[in-house]
Amino acid sequence: MSTSQKNEAATQQIEMVNLENGDGQPHTEDQPQGKKAMGGITSVWPQMIFMSLVFFCCPGIFNAMNSIGLGGDPAKGRIANLGIYICFTLSSFLGPAIVNTLGPKWALFLGATGYPPISIALNGKFDLPDYAVGLIGVYLGFCAGFLFTAQGQLMMAYPRDGEKGKFITIFWSIFNAGSVIGTFMAFGVNYETKKDGPQPTPSTISLTTYWIFFALMCGGMLSALFVLPIRLVTRNGYRIVQESDEQKRKSQADATKSSWQLIVAELGYTFKAFTSGSILCFIPLFFYTNYFNSYRFGAIGLLFNGRTGALAAALYWIFQILASYAMQLFTDSKKLSARTRVKWSFPLVFTYLCISWALMGCIQYLYKLSYDPSKAPHMDLTSVKPDQYPKQYDTYTDGKLDGGKVWIYMNAPAFAIAVIAISGAADAFVQVWSYWIMGMMSKDPEVLARYAGFFKFWQNLGVTISFVLSIAPEIAEVDYWCNVGIILAFFVPTMFGIKKVLKQMKEEDENENKRDSTASESMYA
Repeated sequence: MSTSQKNEAATQQIEMVNLENGDGQPHTEDQPQGKKAMGGITSVWPQMIFMSLVFFCCPGIFNAMNSIGLGGDPAKGRIANLGIYICFTLSSFLGPAIVNTLGPKWALFLGATGYPPISIALNGKFDLPDYAVGLIGVYLGFCAGFLFTAQGQLMMAYPRDGEKGKFITIFWSIFNAGSVIGTFMAFGVNYETKKDGPQPTPSTISLTTYWIFFALMCGGMLSALFVLPIRLVTRNGYRIVQESDEQKRKSQADATKSSWQLIVAELGYTFKAFTSGSILCFIPLFFYTNYFNSYRFGAIGLLFNGRTGALAAALYWIFQILASYAMQLFTDSKKLSARTRVKWSFPLVFTYLCISWALMGCIQYLYKLSYDPSKAPHMDLTSVKPDQYPKQYDTYTDGKLDGGKVWIYMNAPAFAIAVIAISGAADAFVQVWSYWIMGMMSKDPEVLARYAGFFKFWQNLGVTISFVLSIAPEIAEVDYWCNVGIILAFFVPTMFGIKKVLKQMKEEDENENKRDSTASESMYA
């Protein structure tokens, strides 16, 4: 039996600290359990729910806003997102140090404070100056780095080996349910918006929608206060984290250091984690995992009007949830060994990605996508019929008729909506798989926090570059091919990284077998 299989079968039996007597000794099923410590709010499932609610209300609602044409005003959306992802990239490097010093609870709370202001900044009806939108985006970017690093640590540390896919799926579903509900709310509020073609106002999303988003984000901040330090979280009444002798010595040494010394030390550990091991092979993949946001979400704002874009975005997030469940069925399969799942999961994900981008290419050329709003079709569900086009529209500058005309060539929106939904599944596949493979590489919460920071660093660097490229109005076609090129480029390095992970798993199996053999010999000596 491999190490991974043994871990899945025996995690409940070993390395749990008895909370009742506080003796810190490993507990096994062979020993009397006695009365278990308080479960309830301290157990992994309630803690997972509290953490997920933060993401439901904050990043989830933010994604809903972003997916409705970059907040309804693509110009301000790109300014805010540029500030967000530049600072998000920087704070992802600092994130592990902050999380491992302050703890995930306060990192989550601090991270959540950046979201309510962005609901105001992205609404074109408030007409904030560009510099104010950019500053709010900068603040959110720093906050998001701490938030997502804490989330990555907890999501990968809470589950057993055989439940990692399940926990990631539960989180992903709650997280994206915020986006689903947010976009359906926008669909309902904007249902009477039926006009298609170039729009005379900078935003087709109502003011009420943004105030609802603001209230939900404030609720997410409060949810963070219910998340406990990971050392207090339990599974079946026993702590999930047990310090080794080496870790205890490190904790004792850390107790004599100031906060700044701890942060500096953590930065050193983070830098070491960022520059060693199999994780380096996944850089191209991590770079891609959100690179496509500017293109896909910008396409929604250009292809559809307010209500139709909200419906398309809702389907995008629904397909993300469905895809995460499909991924979990494979990653947690009891019929396949851990090494088999690691080996074959990524080729399946890659195949789906290629199909989704081939379909997105059809959208690019069928609807002649351009980042110039004056040439955008802004299709509606009911008013667009194939036999109505080509059709001539008036054009606008700064919300006023400028005397120009533009011909729009397009078909009915159903195909475009379907492709957007399929793209949502592709997004979930690649991100859920990324978290899962990192969770397979370590079980140490502090190391997992550094992996999460590493992942978000490269992910946000990709998003930053994509938003910079999207500033040029005629570059949509180039943007599409950049996405395709990155996908083709990351396949080989990722497979090489998988090979390294498989080698690591094999070595762990061999070491485990040696320990078992030594234990057996000692028993019968």
